[in-house]
Amino acid sequence: MNIHQEILAKSEQNGHVCLYQHLKNVADTARVMAKQLGFDEQIAVEGALLHDIGKVSPVFQQSLISPNKKKPGSVFRHEIASLFFLSLVCQEHRDAVIDMIVAHHKSMYKDVRELGILDLDDTSDCFKEHSKLFPEWSYIAIDILESLGMETHEISLEEAKENYEYVIDYCDGRKKGCSEWRGLLMAADHMASAMETAFEMPLDKLFIKPDLSFYNRQSELYPLSLISSDNKKMHTLVTAPTGAGKTDFLLRRCRGRVLEGTKRSVYLRENPKMVEEPRIEIVR
Repeated sequence: MNIHQEILAKSEQNGHVCLYQHLKNVADTARVMAKQLGFDEQIAVEGALLHDIGKVSPVFQQSLISPNKKKPGSVFRHEIASLFFLSLVCQEHRDAVIDMIVAHHKSMYKDVRELGILDLDDTSDCFKEHSKLFPEWSYIAIDILESLGMETHEISLEEAKENYEYVIDYCDGRKKGCSEWRGLLMAADHMASAMETAFEMPLDKLFIKPDLSFYNRQSELYPLSLISSDNKKMHTLVTAPTGAGKTDFLLRRCRGRVLEGTKRSVYLRENPKMVEEPRIEIVR
């Protein structure tokens, strides 16, 4: 098996990470996240392995070496080329894998720069542009995917076009709204990208439930510490002076994980000039 270490996911300025390593890191991270969040682990791994495989294209590789030499008006979205390999996953998994890949950088439709897959399909020969030299680079993509443990077969240009047309039909028929699969892939991709140039992926440290018992402390000096935090509603708004015990109260309101500074788990407003009693509102 050949991992083609010369094929890059990121330019030298951004870490000089080879595509094989990036796909492995994203897949490993996606697997852990899927297990903890109740997603199908196989679909998560398949989407992660395919999400950037279009970067094998020489058009993309050249853009990493000479980013300023792109022809005016030319557009290459690697995620579109990645979807040419959709038929490597079973039919039942394809829609979820499309959700993971198709918009992990740009919205599929009405992107602000009109670079979504449906935008480009309307305004250009999108498949032709993204499949340039496909027979010359698709076998490299297959080698990399095979090295990562994926079951593969040769993808012809005709099969790639069928996959592309399936994606267009799926996206055309999709209702507006968010996709949990897209969120999973983006979370895994962002985490892997942030960690892979400096450390080994800390997968064994993900999703460890913290011990927040320290914040159950009570004192009359901190009025909020005497108020029960038990409530099944999801969001909390606290308005109170400095020193009232907002941090302890809000951490007692957290369930499971605590994200950075708790600001993603709670909404906190602080006004040092306030002198009235603390006000707590727990909302849906």
